[in-house]
Amino acid sequence: MEHPLTMDEKLPYPNHDAFRSELVFFPIRMDGTVGIYAEQSIELLKELRAQGVDASWSLNREARGWYGERSAVVELIVIPLIVGVASSAAWGVLKAVFSKKEKTTFKIKILARVHPDGSQDSQFEIEGPGSEISSALEQLNPWRQQTTNSDDNHDLGE
Repeated sequence: MEHPLTMDEKLPYPNHDAFRSELVFFPIRMDGTVGIYAEQSIELLKELRAQGVDASWSLNREARGWYGERSAVVELIVIPLIVGVASSAAWGVLKAVFSKKEKTTFKIKILARVHPDGSQDSQFEIEGPGSEISSALEQLNPWRQQTTNSDDNHDLGE
């Protein structure tokens, strides 16, 4: 079996309906027609939904499979995730959720779509404890960069 941290680069991530929700979880790899997701993504999806984020899976129930690791030492497990984010609100809640996961290590690929029309499709890969992921999300926030650019134009009288 392929190690789950080997994220499949051939998956069709940002297709036309990849961003049908504010936040979409993608499989970390495919096993035939079944997309394999980290078990821990279930808890994350529930947390995001509880905080009002329109979060979903990229594949229907029948096409989802799960991968999980167990260890008495939580810090030894690295949880792979691939998510698509299509709103600044979802980005902010994702950042807040990761900030609470101080002892859990993630390897995360984030696909961010800003558009109408501050364009921008961005992809980031981050690995580390949840608190470091949260800090990185603060720095990488593509919506903040868009706001900063708008503020710069406003200062120039544009």
